[in-house]
Amino acid sequence: MHPCLKLQEILRIIFEYSLLIGKAGNHDAPNDTSTLAGIARTCRTFQDPALDVLYANLGSIEPLFFCIPNFIVTCKNHYSRRREHVSGRQMTRKDWKFFLRYSSRVCALDVGEDDKRSAFPVRLYQELCSKWDPSNPPFPRLRRLVWQELCQEAFPLLRLLLTPSITGLSIPFAYQLQASIISDLPSLCPNLKKLQFWGSGGKSNPRKDMSDISDHLCADSGRVLKHLVARVSSMKEQRLPLRV
Repeated sequence: MHPCLKLQEILRIIFEYSLLIGKAGNHDAPNDTSTLAGIARTCRTFQDPALDVLYANLGSIEPLFFCIPNFIVTCKNHYSRRREHVSGRQMTRKDWKFFLRYSSRVCALDVGEDDKRSAFPVRLYQELCSKWDPSNPPFPRLRRLVWQELCQEAFPLLRLLLTPSITGLSIPFAYQLQASIISDLPSLCPNLKKLQFWGSGGKSNPRKDMSDISDHLCADSGRVLKHLVARVSSMKEQRLPLRV
């Protein structure tokens, strides 16, 4: 093996480029992870840097649970025609070690959108919260979080994910969240630089999107939001996208 391939920095550049090979000029296409997954299995020298790149940006929390052997069973609902994931047991200590091995590599995470399309069970969010150890958090490298899950049972996970490592955050202006999360952001995420809010209507219902945001700006959340930038010294950008 050439000496330069023993440098982690060079390997990461090569592996990051491998994700772009399958796009063939289409920048909106999903990353082709098959090549990188194969590289990670090639040798021990390649394994860790390849896995770091492979799990650095996740569009769903699903892949982390699929890393646990024989934990998730996938089936298809004949009525909704969606993939559904079923777990027949609780996470063991060994399962949790598998989860941590991969979650510790995540730098950017989207929670909710892709999980909804595949009917991801909220119970797994709750189980993740029950295993959470503040002294050994599962996402120590997490920098960017996009939260799109509006199910109230999943909100405790959101609070656990809001750590000082977060610099970019996108959350809904939904009535379920109220002002508590916003008011706690300065203490939970003191290094936050970019904050984006969106309404629960999303792209499919822009009127509902605008209604949510306007309602909250006129309520307690709006008053708390006014003081947020002043309390978070690292804040550089704040967005309220209104789709019309």
